Amino acid sequence: MWHVKLKIMFNIQDVDKYKEEVVDWSKQTNNELKDKIDSLGIKRYGYSQDPVPLKQAVKGKVYDKNGLPSVIGFKMPKTGIWVQKGVSRGHLIANPREAKDWYNSTIEKEIDKLGDIVMNNTGNMIVNALKIF
Repeated sequence: MWHVKLKIMFNIQDVDKYKEEVVDWSKQTNNELKDKIDSLGIKRYGYSQDPVPLKQAVKGKVYDKNGLPSVIGFKMPKTGIWVQKGVSRGHLIANPREAKDWYNSTIEKEIDKLGDIVMNNTGNMIVNALKIF
């Protein structure tokens, strides 16, 4: 009778490549978000309480857990969400503003690229990590 033991240990080069590709995706998507803000003409109102325009305030970051990328976040002031939904500070229910889809549409456009990165890298890491003896 044959016994096969499987032991999984990720190759550090595979993990580093994966992290790098996810960080690159985050940076590219952050630039796409800024381009979308420009194309929609989203500007900072003079009476806004946010000291920095939305375009300059949007920042992407990748968080690791156990050495692997686990969360991708885009930091922005709350007015960025208000613009997305078409509401303002004083008009949350009866919104007189037009919604400007700058965030959701950009993420939806770029998410397939992230899916490919995750699928290619994690699959390769698992196969490369298998030790059969």
